[in-house]
Amino acid sequence: MKLINKFLWIAILIISIGLIGACTPAEDDNSPLPTQPFQPVDNTVVETSLPTNEPVDETPVTPVILATATTSGPRPLPPTWTPLPPTPTETLAPTLDAGATWMVATAAPPATINPGCTVFNLNPTATISTVPLGQSPTLAWTAATGAVLYRVYVYNERGDLQLHQELVEGTSVVINPDVFRTQNTYVWTVAPLDAFGIQMCTELGDAITITRP
Repeated sequence: MKLINKFLWIAILIISIGLIGACTPAEDDNSPLPTQPFQPVDNTVVETSLPTNEPVDETPVTPVILATATTSGPRPLPPTWTPLPPTPTETLAPTLDAGATWMVATAAPPATINPGCTVFNLNPTATISTVPLGQSPTLAWTAATGAVLYRVYVYNERGDLQLHQELVEGTSVVINPDVFRTQNTYVWTVAPLDAFGIQMCTELGDAITITRP
């Protein structure tokens, strides 16, 4: 009885193994498992360039040497370079704005001489410029056409300190002797003014000599 049970268990085991083998799928091309053992690659060197039959230019290349930095900059000018003078720009013609005044942005018009100034001058024949201390010198000039007043200045001997100013309607003036405190040489000037009080001509002048009394 025991022997029969033993053979029965062996038979069941054999049948089970057969069923397990039958249920296991066979390997195919889509199987993720490798069908052959991995073979390592012996030559792992990759050729980066293929040999060509074109000739190779072996001419030595001359290196480019840049100029060293200087106070004038990293690239100094060559010694043969010479500067060119700037091209003069054309002067703009002066124009008038709506108020009939010269515009600041334009060039000023050329200066012209007032025709009335051509006859304006000093009159030495009517001038008494050398007098003793305490007396009045007489200063005279010729009339400028269109002048209304004449402005007279008296300065010290260096001409840098104004001592007297006077407006005169005629062409001569007698200076108060109190202007001259000491014997010395002084300077006087005269300039014509128009009806608006604007100076018409360049002022003219001469010396006044005060002598010992």
